[in-house]
Amino acid sequence: MTNLVLDAAKQVWNIAIRLQDSPLARRLLIKPLFATLFYLTHNKIRQEADLLVLLTQLLFKACLESQDYELAENAADMVFQLMPANLQK
Repeated sequence: MTNLVLDAAKQVWNIAIRLQDSPLARRLLIKPLFATLFYLTHNKIRQEADLLVLLTQLLFKACLESQDYELAENAADMVFQLMPANLQK
């Protein structure tokens, strides 16, 4: 199950990278990005810290633009559960 979730997260990033330049596309990516972070957290997948940071940065940018601060705060809480202590700044 872990490999499936990790592969899905990589696919989400591959799609999101092509859509990140448009504000409208970023707004539409909020739910898929949040769902991806949720499943990574639920399955406690910690191997890909770089992927986690990239997904989170894009989600934060989209949440700031749409002023959805509560969702961004929930995402931050999930990310801190996965991020190694030496990378939490």
